[in-house]
Formats: sequence, structure tokens, C-alpha cells
Amino acid sequence: MNHETTASIARRDVIFNALLQLLNTQTIDKISITALCQTAGVSRMFYYRHYQSYEDIITDKMERLFKSYRRYLTKYTIVSPQEMGELFFRFFQDYQTELRTMISSDLKYVIYYSFKDYLKILFEEQLIASPRVQNKDYWRAYSAAGLTELLFSWVINGCQESPEIMGPMVFQITHS
Repeated sequence: MNHETTASIARRDVIFNALLQLLNTQTIDKISITALCQTAGVSRMFYYRHYQSYEDIITDKMERLFKSYRRYLTKYTIVSPQEMGELFFRFFQDYQTELRTMISSDLKYVIYYSFKDYLKILFEEQLIASPRVQNKDYWRAYSAAGLTELLFSWVINGCQESPEIMGPMVFQITHS
């Protein structure tokens, strides 16, 4: 990765973090692009060069987060659905503060759509076992909705259960 790309990613992280900071005190419709750029310490030109909306900032971050999740999964030989669930919650536990802010700001849909798109990639790369169902698109939509809603509930409840508890729980919910 060249220096310019690294610098661009760092600035995109800064603008994402600034958006979260502002979302802690006001609704997304009250945040101006000027205030966001000032909080982030980036130019309005940078914002318009990379984004068309605040949702784009979150989508960009989610795409980079899911790429990181994919790299995380490649470190493991996953032998059971319970282990897959445990790894899912262990990874996202580190992002609970960011997730909680997005959830409380009614931005769950951005996370869901990013996850649904990325789930397809995880199946194609065989990092997650492909289901034995006729219509995999429906299964992917069902799984993405269920997993993200479970993740949201877990985060809202303060991640009280450990990933080791949540992994088997996902399996139990999906197989009962």
C-alpha cells in the first residue's frame, strides 16, 4: 500500500470517527458537512471527493471492517457453526462502541446491507460453509438479518454474554 493510500484511509477513518462523535450529541439530519469536516480536520473537498452522503461514510467503514473480518477468519480452520458464531462475536466485540452509536442513530440498515453483501463474498470464498438450500439469496438475506439483529441486541445489552456463549446460542437459535 503506498503512502497516499495509507493517508487517505487514515483520513477516511478520521471522518468516520468525527461522524460518530457528532452523532453522540445530535441526529444525523442536524449535522452539517461543514461541522463534520471541521470536527474531522479535513476539507470539504475531501468529503465530496469520497462521499455523497453520511451513509457513504458508514458504508465505506463497514466495507473496510468486513475486509478485516475476512482476514481475521482466514487465520482459523472453522470446524463448526458454533465456532463460526463465536469468532463473529469475538471480532465485533471490539467495535461495540461504534456499533452502539450507529444503532442509537437509526443507522442499523447501513450495517445490515453491508453485511448482507459481504456474506455473499464469505460464501464464495468458502470462509463460511455454503448452505444446502435451493435459493441461497433468500438464505443469505435471512442469515444477514438474523445475525445483524442478534449483534445489535447483544451490543445494546452491553455485550454481557461472552463470544463463547453467543456462538453456541446462534447455533441453538438457528437449529431449534
